[in-house]
Amino acid sequence: MRKRLRVAIGADTLLLAAKSGGGSNGGSMDDVSLTDFKINPAQTALSSGKVTFQVENTGASEHEFVVLRTDLPASEIPTKANGEANEDAAGLTSMGEVEGVESGGSGTLTLNLPAGRYLFLCNEPGHFAQGMFTFVTVK
Repeated sequence: MRKRLRVAIGADTLLLAAKSGGGSNGGSMDDVSLTDFKINPAQTALSSGKVTFQVENTGASEHEFVVLRTDLPASEIPTKANGEANEDAAGLTSMGEVEGVESGGSGTLTLNLPAGRYLFLCNEPGHFAQGMFTFVTVK
């Protein structure tokens, strides 16, 4: 069964995160830009613990920001016929996501990330297959 974390998307959410100066309780913050068809995190090495991601879609297409924990290389990430990564496949652990970020939209996602290797991706149909992903290390 696929667990999905639905996150409110909007300027109020982004403003609240920005005012906090990072995640509350000593967490850190990472800005993530979604473009057509690339994910650009401000940092690709993060400290373990609470992380708040400020996600902004600067592309023309609707995107989403999905965080999966995995040790698989990109070439071994299982995909569906429509080009989406199979988030429920063995070797992938879904940590959370921001869905439906329209062009010019934004959202936030706060996660507690243990040390490991993470895949950030957009899993709108075909976007992963077009290379809209990046790997991040959490220490």
